[in-house]
Amino acid sequence: MDPRLESGCDLRIGTSGYDYPDWEGELYRRGLGRSEYLGAYSEAFDTLELDYPPRIAAGPGSATPPSPAEAIARARRPIDVTLRAAALAGAPAPAAMLAAVRELARAAGPLAEAGTLCALLLPFPFSFRYGDDERRALDRALRELASFPVAVELLNAEWLNARAIDGLKARRVCLCAVDLPRIDGLPPVSDLVTSELACVRFHGRDGEAWLAGDRGSRAGYRYSRDELGSWLPRLEAMSVEARKLRVYFANRRGGAAPAGAKLLVSLARSFRLL
Repeated sequence: MDPRLESGCDLRIGTSGYDYPDWEGELYRRGLGRSEYLGAYSEAFDTLELDYPPRIAAGPGSATPPSPAEAIARARRPIDVTLRAAALAGAPAPAAMLAAVRELARAAGPLAEAGTLCALLLPFPFSFRYGDDERRALDRALRELASFPVAVELLNAEWLNARAIDGLKARRVCLCAVDLPRIDGLPPVSDLVTSELACVRFHGRDGEAWLAGDRGSRAGYRYSRDELGSWLPRLEAMSVEARKLRVYFANRRGGAAPAGAKLLVSLARSFRLL
C-alpha cells in the first residue's frame, strides 16, 4: 500500500461558509432554493467552516440564518463543522473578546453533543500582535475553551516564535497554516503541526488587494492548479503528524472557494492523500 494512505489521518477539504447565491453555477445548480444549499454542499464536501455569529448573506431569499446545529441538520450526507469566532477577526477589546468566546462555546455545545463538531477556530487579524496584552487575552480565551478542540489563526508573523509555538503544543491547540500573499509581516507558508488537529486556510494571493484593504477583490482570488499542487507535499507531511487535517477555502466571492476546494480534492486524490 502507498505509505501516504497508511498515516491514518482523517483529511477533509471544504469551504468557509456555504450560503452564497453567487455560488450557483459553480457549486449549486441555478435556481436552487437557499434552504437547499447545505444539502447540496454536503454532497460535494464532508467538512464545513461556519462563522458564529452566522454571516448574513445578501441576495434573493435572504432570511435570518439558522443556528449552526439547525444548519447542519439540513445536510444530506455526514459532515463535520469547524465553528469560527467571526467577531475575533476584528480584534475586539478584551471584554468583548471573552464574551465572544463564551458565546462560541454555547453555540458549539449542541454540535459537540451530536458528534458533528470538529473544532473551534479563533481567527486573529494582523493587528493582533505578539504583545503582553494580546498573550494574556489569548490565554484567557484558551482557558475558556479548554474542553473543546481549538485552532487559532494568527495572521501576524510575530507569533511564529519558539515560545508561542511551544505554548500551543503544551495546550494541544492547533496553529492554522495559512496561504496568503507574500507580504512582510504576514506568516510564511508552513506545515507546522502543534496538535492532533491540523488546519490549513486558503485566503488568496492578491497582494495588491491585501495592501489596499480591498476585501472584495482578495476574496475572489482563484487558485491555479500549480498553486494548489504545491501544497500536496505539505499536506502529506502534516498528515503524518496529525490525526485530523482540515482544509478550508476562505476566498468566498464568486464561487472561488468551492472551485478551489473541488480542485484540491481532485489533486489530493491523484496524489493518493484521499
